[in-house]
Amino acid sequence: MRLCEIGDVVQFNEKHKWRGCLGIVCDVKLLGEGDVRILIGVPVLKQGIAFIVSLLSQNDFEIIGKSAFTLFGVLDEEENDQEN
Repeated sequence: MRLCEIGDVVQFNEKHKWRGCLGIVCDVKLLGEGDVRILIGVPVLKQGIAFIVSLLSQNDFEIIGKSAFTLFGVLDEEENDQEN
């Protein structure tokens, strides 16, 4: 699995209680143990946004694409390059 980037669209798989839900990666942090912590925002109808923290090593989601926006605003290519 490739390293997640801000703006990636993910779908939780059957290993996670949110299985089938789509989310947008909001934040990616490298941990000291060589793992990666990922903050995923999942829009919930009439409730707001559920923020779910996952570790890349848990393999409980699949990256299915790239969003044109983040949960915090529009993500253009220039901003994306500066964030990495």
